[in-house]
Amino acid sequence: MKTLRSRAKNQGPEPAPSTDISLLVPEWVAGMRVDVFLTERIAGLTRSKIQLLVRAGYVTVDDRVVSRPSVALKTGQNVRLEIIADNRKPIRPRSMQLNIAFEDNHLLIVNKPAGLTVHPGAGHEDDTLINALIELRPEIAKVGPHDRPGIVHRLDKDTSGLLLVAKTGEAFLALSELIRSRAIRRIYLALVSGRLEPSEGIIEAPIGRHPTVKLRQAVIDGGKPARTRYLVKQYLEGATLLDVLLDTGRMHQIRVHMASIGHPVVGDQTYGRKGDKHANLKRQFLHAIRLEFDHPLSGQLLKVKSALPDDLLDILTNYPSE
Repeated sequence: MKTLRSRAKNQGPEPAPSTDISLLVPEWVAGMRVDVFLTERIAGLTRSKIQLLVRAGYVTVDDRVVSRPSVALKTGQNVRLEIIADNRKPIRPRSMQLNIAFEDNHLLIVNKPAGLTVHPGAGHEDDTLINALIELRPEIAKVGPHDRPGIVHRLDKDTSGLLLVAKTGEAFLALSELIRSRAIRRIYLALVSGRLEPSEGIIEAPIGRHPTVKLRQAVIDGGKPARTRYLVKQYLEGATLLDVLLDTGRMHQIRVHMASIGHPVVGDQTYGRKGDKHANLKRQFLHAIRLEFDHPLSGQLLKVKSALPDDLLDILTNYPSE
């Protein structure tokens, strides 16, 4: 049986068993969206689940993979969906104290502490934010990708602050679209080395995997487009305090962009300057301080702010003014 998505040979375990469903588009369905068409004809799969399968590459139209749920169908086309049995181990819940800044029936905003990894991976199987969220709200386990359920954007392990989490499939798709369309304002507070001028600006430079250092990102030709805006809040002695707004969400984006212009985030052990040490700071001075967006389901304007954690507040309080 032909597989819809290409898979590298001899890498990882054999894929789970799958089932193909093939449907012919009748004349009266012409113009219908592919996700609506499949939802109406396949029992047991919600429209949000179908949309996730489309985006993941499990749907073809006339043997061509489609990636947009909104693709309009034509009479006589063959639509095929591959459903793969999920034999992956469930994520283990773990009791952990969490600071929830906002919550309703569709989403929640958690105030993540520094040092907490967001989702399970190598070396972090059951001590992540996702493990704690599934203990607190078990329904999140079935929302979005299996390995990072509910997560629509990321925060680095040692970056603190506000993280948006979907509680339903409908919310996951809606919030993901808001992220893609840059309709969610994600504002960070950052302390960077040196005097950054001008006092406001835009850094627009592509980011991709570092060509020689596996765990780092870098500004490189051919990288993914990345755009960061900043506004100086205060000049300190040998440092600058900034509001930073993400237009895109690449891995380590703020840290990479700031380092690329010669003003790395203070305390950054990966992208900072050698010898630029801050004895009382054990991680980068970067905090996701505000989230602002129109709730995609209720229409409510949400403005959520997070207080600066004690370790960063102590550094800022004791930093000499310019």
